[in-house]
Amino acid sequence: MKRTLRRAAAWVLTLALALSLTVSASAAGWFDPPDTSGAGVLLMDAGTGKVYFARNPDVARPAASMTKLMSLYLVFQAIDDGRLSLDQTIPCSNRASVVSRTAGYSGHENLTEGQEYPLEDLIKLVMTASCNGSMIAMAEYLAGDEAAFVEQMNATAAAWGIDASFADCCGLKDAGNAVSPRAMAEIARRLLTDHPEILNYSTLKSTVFEGRTYTSTNTLLRDGSLPGIDGLKTGYTGGAKYCFTGTALRDGTRMLSVLMGTTSSAKRMSESQALLEYAFTRKDQLARLAQADRDFTVDISSSRDTLVPYSQATLTARVSGYDAPQSVPCEITWLVGGQTVSPQADRVWVEDGAASKITFRPRALDSAEVAVRLRFPDGSVAEARKVMPVSTEDLGLTVKVSAAKSVLRKNESLKAACNVVSPQNYDLSFAAGWYLDGKALAEGQRTDFAISPAGTDVITLQGADLSVGSHTLEFRCNTGRLPRLDQTKASLTFTVRDLSSDWAAETIESAIAADLVPAALQKGYTKAITRQQAAQMFVSLLEKKAGKPIADLLKAKGVTADPNAFTDTKDPAVLACSALGILKGTAPGVFAPNATLTRAQAAAILNRAAGVLGISTAGYRHSFTDVKGHWADGELGWAAAKGVLAGVGNNLFDPEGLLTNEQTIAIVWRAFGVLGQP
Repeated sequence: MKRTLRRAAAWVLTLALALSLTVSASAAGWFDPPDTSGAGVLLMDAGTGKVYFARNPDVARPAASMTKLMSLYLVFQAIDDGRLSLDQTIPCSNRASVVSRTAGYSGHENLTEGQEYPLEDLIKLVMTASCNGSMIAMAEYLAGDEAAFVEQMNATAAAWGIDASFADCCGLKDAGNAVSPRAMAEIARRLLTDHPEILNYSTLKSTVFEGRTYTSTNTLLRDGSLPGIDGLKTGYTGGAKYCFTGTALRDGTRMLSVLMGTTSSAKRMSESQALLEYAFTRKDQLARLAQADRDFTVDISSSRDTLVPYSQATLTARVSGYDAPQSVPCEITWLVGGQTVSPQADRVWVEDGAASKITFRPRALDSAEVAVRLRFPDGSVAEARKVMPVSTEDLGLTVKVSAAKSVLRKNESLKAACNVVSPQNYDLSFAAGWYLDGKALAEGQRTDFAISPAGTDVITLQGADLSVGSHTLEFRCNTGRLPRLDQTKASLTFTVRDLSSDWAAETIESAIAADLVPAALQKGYTKAITRQQAAQMFVSLLEKKAGKPIADLLKAKGVTADPNAFTDTKDPAVLACSALGILKGTAPGVFAPNATLTRAQAAAILNRAAGVLGISTAGYRHSFTDVKGHWADGELGWAAAKGVLAGVGNNLFDPEGLLTNEQTIAIVWRAFGVLGQP
């Protein structure tokens, strides 16, 4: 199906879409001007006066050293009138000398009071290094003093009818100096038109004065980054910020830019460059548009006869009937169902036979209206449209999640994988992601998960980052916003244990099943066990082995738990162990319940617990070499002989080593098997 593109205007615009045919990468803009930080901006064709861009063009503000363009206009006017000549000398006053040596001002040409300098040298110093003393010397010589010269500047501005007022000849003052961007452009344009010899000085990259080289403040001129640049003047004060009036000449066309109030020296140059490039580009664009073909057609075609929902298709727009010799630049935007499918407008040239292509995935609609919208250099817009059918076949997804294991220790990782398949072999793309216990995992979210016709994803979880217990890991295809495609997900369940090694798993499960591990201790297995937790563990052991509650065991032994035995704990298990002599305090009245349990203390507890149950532990020996002379030497023999306590290797026991929760549970479990045996 073909569509003819027509404007609201009286003629039909030309259309050619060619994403592969682009303009030079150096072009600053296509239709819209480049971004600038300038508070005041004006961009114009100096020959025709046509303004290409303006921001606050009529708001007057301090112009800093750009003021010198008006001052130099009066100097060149005096040369034309015969009141000055380039080969004459200009005397230096005290003020000119002082300013030329003052820190904080530009230039620093170090003029000497009473000495005379060639007029042309002073002009060169002003136009390269923006020397202020040189400008003051010329102004004072021409008008008698600077104040009288400033009156001439203001009178000239009034005669021209521009919004400009001056307080000094250099723009050093912020108060009293106020020039609008439009007025600054007019000053520059008149200087270039009436006194084109200014270009002999504005094009100087440097000048030598009294043996010293002064470089131009116009870095675009110095580095040659802007073809055709030949002026004009920079400026800076605290109130004016960074300013630049720039100009460039290409193929007989002179463009002029005024940029005021930018935030840095680098920006005033880069932004001026972008503005001037934009001006030349716009002039060429509009010239081409004037020669554009007035009638053409566009054919929109698809790589599929019928579009498939969520599956990639390629659309092509091809131009025919364009007979003009000049191609014209345009911005092209593709739309489907009235919504743009390209993130931004592309740059294209209109010419016969050119084509533009895009790829997109249609939604599950009955049909898709595809449109190509063109924006031309003068801002006019044209469109071509075509309605394409979309398949109505039912949609669906199959999702599976798998992992190599279902139990994860704290020091392990779990790698899970998902596999998503489209039974219809569609190419789909949608948001998807991993969720743990119903909450999205930030590192597991995918904004554009694709299946073609299958897709996979992998995520790795670290046991150290997870709480102990059961967890559910899901992979969700977030397709709820896609018509005719319901949200699909799959999950798996795994358990996190804080065990440090495989040997502890079976031991802990057996001890828990035998009611030897209090509920409060069924976590934090890899942490060092405290003295209070040890008391709770051994009370469970005594109760289970004696077959009676600890209170009955205390009564049978004829002892009573003293509730005031310790000032730092009232835990019943601690008080019971203290009454039975199994655990002792660390000082009179102090138990230190949160202190960790050592291996030597565990040996002593086992010996004493056996005694409570009527088991004799005397006469047993051990072979550990690092316990000789240790207080636990006599406590260790029975537990070592019975296999309840083991060494750490090389006949070492490490009596002061700390025990973890899981290790203590293992000791209690072993003790449960031997306590009560002769």
